[in-house]
Amino acid sequence: MRIVMKFGGSSLADGNCILRCCNIVKHYRQDHEIIVVVSAMDDVTDKLIELAELAKNGHGEELTKRIEALHTQHLEATTVLTSEELREAARRELSKLLAELEKILFASALLKEVTPRTRDRLLSYGERLSSILFEHALKEVGVECVRFEGGEAGVITDEVFGEATPLFEISKS
Repeated sequence: MRIVMKFGGSSLADGNCILRCCNIVKHYRQDHEIIVVVSAMDDVTDKLIELAELAKNGHGEELTKRIEALHTQHLEATTVLTSEELREAARRELSKLLAELEKILFASALLKEVTPRTRDRLLSYGERLSSILFEHALKEVGVECVRFEGGEAGVITDEVFGEATPLFEISKS
């Protein structure tokens, strides 16, 4: 049987919480095909909303501090990975994604504009960052896995930014 497990932000508050969730997946995986969906780590979506607001108002100096705090939060979550190889791989992927986020935020701050499309993109980073952590934590507990982002998994939405609706019929094909 296929089971879809969704882990919300409070379940992913830190590295230990993420490992606990991964052990739940490991337990059920013995008898089932598991699909995991993760939210952003606890409070990360709120932090991203604040970053978008700072960018819209052109507050570059404050952006730097807040991005660094977000980076630290995610890097600290990797400390529970005992495999140095997995820990370093996770840190590289997180740093790359956070650098991309930083570029978008500073470009938005320069323009003093965050469009609905840009806002949606900015908010997606929470889930994308936690999925990197979850993937490496699953591997840490011995679960082979493949990570997909929405589009890679075949999920297609309409173009109503800020209020997108999944297009199930198109997504199925």
